Amino acid sequence: MTMDTLGFFEGEIVSVAIIDDHEAIRLGLEQACEDHGFRILASGDTVDGVLSKATRPPQVVLLEMELDDGSRVSDNVKKLVAAGSAVVIFSTLNKPRLLRAALRAGASAIVPKSQTMDEVADAIQRLAVGRTVNNLATVATIDADLAFKEAKLSPREREILSLFTSGLSLKQVATAIGIATGTAKDYLDQIRLKYSNLDLVVPPAIEPFHLPDLRRIRSRSQATEHISLLVIDGNESVRSDFDKYREKIGIEIVASAETVDGALFQLKKACRVAILDLSLSDASTPAENVKRLLEHVAAVLIFSDGSQPRLLQSALRAGAAGVVLKSTEVQDLALALRQVATGLVVKNHETVVAINADVKFKTSRLEPLEREVLERYAAEVPPSEIATELKILEASASHLLERVRTKFASTYWNTDPRRFYRFWRTEEAS
Repeated sequence: MTMDTLGFFEGEIVSVAIIDDHEAIRLGLEQACEDHGFRILASGDTVDGVLSKATRPPQVVLLEMELDDGSRVSDNVKKLVAAGSAVVIFSTLNKPRLLRAALRAGASAIVPKSQTMDEVADAIQRLAVGRTVNNLATVATIDADLAFKEAKLSPREREILSLFTSGLSLKQVATAIGIATGTAKDYLDQIRLKYSNLDLVVPPAIEPFHLPDLRRIRSRSQATEHISLLVIDGNESVRSDFDKYREKIGIEIVASAETVDGALFQLKKACRVAILDLSLSDASTPAENVKRLLEHVAAVLIFSDGSQPRLLQSALRAGAAGVVLKSTEVQDLALALRQVATGLVVKNHETVVAINADVKFKTSRLEPLEREVLERYAAEVPPSEIATELKILEASASHLLERVRTKFASTYWNTDPRRFYRFWRTEEAS
């Protein structure tokens, strides 16, 4: 009996289970796994169902992140790990909070469904013999966890993590910082180990606001629910436009006025989002207005003609979630409203330009490659050209911009799920 390069003995067959809501996906994966020499022990649409069908714990489980039974991905991962399986999150969903929850719960890797079957098979084989999978999707999810990076990683570990998630190979990372490729891999393995060993106990004060509450808010907002809106603009025609398009945009106007004082005076029920013009007739400052509004609403979206970058920057630093130009198409405005109403960040061009103008934030919080990507996006350089100029993948450029936007939001904007849960719950009661 001989051993191949991944540590397998000839004749040894890796056992796999598949958990996914869609039967067509399960059937396709079953055939593809068998074609790659794996044995399918069980396949189904729930974790409990698959575990009850499997005659023994599968070595590797391919798990969809969100299942129709309403189970949490962290709970599903813990069950499977406790049963003795390595878990691969196999999903099309790009939901960083859920991906981080899965890794913290013990998932071994994240493999997008857009990957080739050869890449899926490689992850399965590596996990079956106890090796670490340090693919881009898995490492990028850890890199996006800013609190973990700042609190748990050394400067060298943070540097290696950021370089690798920018699209560089391990060899290129090693060359860039003057270490051996094997040493760079050891650093990544250590980062993965630190992440999987995080304390997962939820403090009692946070318990009522766990992830499903925020998922429920988002699923409702993405369906037919109207967003409660406070409109503050000195131009009466602008306020009238919101009233005219309320059904098309999907909003319920709770109050509308030319000043923050006037709007808050009218406010008689819970409200989730405030639309705010930068310059109002009472000479109030955008920063003051944003801070006052955030005492009464979950999020503030700046609605401006874009002619006052300094004021816009001050509004964002005060906690505004993003900016939409008054010349924006109605459907783009509706998208931005739904994003901020559910705690998501706005990544449109106007917001990116405003972040790029914040020199203090760029110099203190961003790494060199992040700054270069941000500046090019702000200059409207096409993503493909950004990737070519910086010698990175186009997907890596997009990821870096996402990371910049997340850093900015975590620095200035309160995206705590408890905040959005509180406003949503108050809305239901009112």
